[in-house]
Amino acid sequence: MIETIDVLIIGAGGGGYPAGFRLARAGKNVVMIDPKGVMSGNCLAEGCVPSKAVREAAELYLEAGRMGSFGLTGSVEVNYRDVVAYKNHVQIDRYAQHGEELAKHDERLRLIKGHARFADAHTLIVTSDGGERIFEAPHIIVASGSEIVIPPIPGAEFALTSRDLFAVNPTLQTIPKRLAVIGGGYIGLEAAAFFRAFGSAVTILENGSSVLSAMDPGLVSTLLRLLDPAIQPITHAHVDAIE
Repeated sequence: MIETIDVLIIGAGGGGYPAGFRLARAGKNVVMIDPKGVMSGNCLAEGCVPSKAVREAAELYLEAGRMGSFGLTGSVEVNYRDVVAYKNHVQIDRYAQHGEELAKHDERLRLIKGHARFADAHTLIVTSDGGERIFEAPHIIVASGSEIVIPPIPGAEFALTSRDLFAVNPTLQTIPKRLAVIGGGYIGLEAAAFFRAFGSAVTILENGSSVLSAMDPGLVSTLLRLLDPAIQPITHAHVDAIE
């Protein structure tokens, strides 16, 4: 059985769900298909929203330490499980907010957890836990976003990814004593910065000549001056294996 819809959207992230809301308000019947089954995609599920919640906790911890240096408070310790619980709360609260927004549109806007593939220019086959469904629409928006890419390093299965740090109830629940970050992009630097704030000894291994290589060099030089001096990125570092 083929279900006919006004607009199909592949992906419910920062590109997909605002389009879905606006189209639904305009009277269109819209179906969004997303493998995570949440609006805001990676940003909410395991990206910018939870990482900023952890970063905020790290900033508060550093600020409390600075106040202590002036004798304004006693010693402060961080309980990373509480930080993770706070991060989870922020994510789940946002899920609820999006769910309420979704409900406002009744049947005009639906979110299906699943994977979509094209059968032709106007037909999608959606595979979900409930099996396969077929949707047809005159308009299909592709807003599939990004996904974690693990470099082909032998032993990469022993390493953590941002999903292990930021998903709800993530794999990592304690502060590591020592942490090596492979890659000096903004995600790697952000994780390095807040784990250093929490007390980890951090090393950044960057294959290129500079961290944040895709950004303006003037901006990078300014940002690096703000990085904790205990974090020393090692450039031209090629990781051969993880054991």
